[in-house]
Amino acid sequence: MFHRGSSVFSRVVHEMKYARRPQLALGTMRYLLRQQGYADFFGQCSVVIPVPTTWWRRWIRGYNPAQLLSDEIARACSLKEMRHVLKRGSGRRQSRTGGVERTHIKGLPFAVGHDIALLPEGCHVLLVDDVATTGTTLSVCALTLKKVRPDIKISIFTLAWAGK
Repeated sequence: MFHRGSSVFSRVVHEMKYARRPQLALGTMRYLLRQQGYADFFGQCSVVIPVPTTWWRRWIRGYNPAQLLSDEIARACSLKEMRHVLKRGSGRRQSRTGGVERTHIKGLPFAVGHDIALLPEGCHVLLVDDVATTGTTLSVCALTLKKVRPDIKISIFTLAWAGK
């Protein structure tokens, strides 16, 4: 889904992320899974990996939106979810940077976690995030995985794309 700042869906995403309303993410994901093609696309993957967030962001929100989405995908499509393949440290908040500036942020703090060794050889990973703006976070996550496991195939799903 593409959303603009003035759209109804933009309000849903904002409420989900900043007003502690995780049911909006789950409801939207359940709706998408009933639409033609989504479950088929997800079913081609073997592992679902949510993009990790910082501990303080989970504490403030009460949850990780990407993890809620990946939980629902894994449950609905009978896929294995692996939450500790990627880990994230502290770093600069991208929500406080502009679009062009986001693409130039060096060293986003992602690394492989202890579950990287449990990924099956040559598996197809579905990397899940809630919103993509420039794609920097997803690109860094994918590159981090590929550096350690070049044999895996990576697909990406986001609930929304906020790009131009």
